[in-house]
Amino acid sequence: MLIAGLFVVGFLAGQARIPERIASSTHTRRVSAFIALACAALSLFGFWLKEAVENGNASATPGQLPTLLMAAGYVAMFITLLRTPACRVLTQIFAPLGKCH
Repeated sequence: MLIAGLFVVGFLAGQARIPERIASSTHTRRVSAFIALACAALSLFGFWLKEAVENGNASATPGQLPTLLMAAGYVAMFITLLRTPACRVLTQIFAPLGKCH
């Protein structure tokens, strides 16, 4: 169910033209870098909490939240890299994956 939901979120992001908005924004690098760091810190806390629950030292379980935060951090890091000189290499690698034949 989670994977199907992520496909729907990706489809809706494309329909809302979020990738074009990200590309035209002037603050993308700073915002995406902040989001990447925040997601990394929160996912580390989530994994720590998950370990504490398994050892009996905490009562709340985070579920899949740390994994989703880590995925969001990877997306934000990738968006940050697209605003650096590495964009040319990344575009050459990933551009053929988005083309329909």
